[in-house]
Amino acid sequence: MDKSKPFFEAKEREPKRAKLDSTGSFHIQAQAITEASYVLSYCIVRDKKPYTIGETLVKPCLLECTKIILGDKAAQKIADLSLSDSTVKSKINDMSTDIKRETIEEEFLFCGPLTAKTTPAADVMNLVSDFFSKEHLNRGKLIGVCADGAPAMLGCRAGFAQCNVHEIPEQLQEFLELTNNSALKDDFKELSIEHFWVQAQRLYPNISLAALKMLIPFVSTYLCESAFSAMLTIKSKSRNRLEVEADLRCALSTTTPNIKILVSSKKTQKSH
Repeated sequence: MDKSKPFFEAKEREPKRAKLDSTGSFHIQAQAITEASYVLSYCIVRDKKPYTIGETLVKPCLLECTKIILGDKAAQKIADLSLSDSTVKSKINDMSTDIKRETIEEEFLFCGPLTAKTTPAADVMNLVSDFFSKEHLNRGKLIGVCADGAPAMLGCRAGFAQCNVHEIPEQLQEFLELTNNSALKDDFKELSIEHFWVQAQRLYPNISLAALKMLIPFVSTYLCESAFSAMLTIKSKSRNRLEVEADLRCALSTTTPNIKILVSSKKTQKSH
């Protein structure tokens, strides 16, 4: 068979183009597919949708649109994209872990089921204490407790806030009591911050002195309410056995996961 020299040179270059190291086309395409899977999984959890929407709606729509706009060859690359419910859940768990590693403020930290073996307040207290211990968080830096107003949370004798008072340094007890004083909350709206803390000194001398050095606003129920609303949306009747902690962290956190780093840490494999 008579073949020209350029023909054989082209054949010689083909294995080099398809080499499997980090510079090869296979690896680059596999990384792009993995990154796309993370991005779409993040979109699904941020919109609080079921995992199955990836495989039943998102991927079919991508395939059809790509085929129409870019042709069958480009659509074949989309076909390699994995968006099964198990893949989406795995990607959400990865992103949740990545977000948790970041230094975050006023963010979702954790959620857990109540065992009902103790009083509701004590059960919540045990969950919070376990989390603080596991994550090596300093309880001494706790400066406020915000709850939804239920007796189990704010009861004067057995509420979570009252349980917490006995667990934190003594100098912060005044602040926790003050944040549940409705009369002072009204004063806080009407007076300047400086005048408010001067007036509060009669009942709360220690915390007022500290506040006058570094002004501290009242805690807000907004994050509690938004988290509870998100949980009701994610954990619907058809998904009532779902463990929602990773989903809530991704859905609520203003800290975004570093998808590039997650992709580079994965051994990318072609999906089937």
